[in-house]
Amino acid sequence: NTVETHRKNILSKTNVRNSAGLIKYALQNGLLDE
Repeated sequence: NTVETHRKNILSKTNVRNSAGLIKYALQNGLLDE
């Protein structure tokens, strides 16, 4: 689905290998509200 595709695109662009790393990246870059 589109969400999974979008997530894979983010992972490949940032070289984040797992969900924890993705969350950490998102928090550091202000992509998520705490």
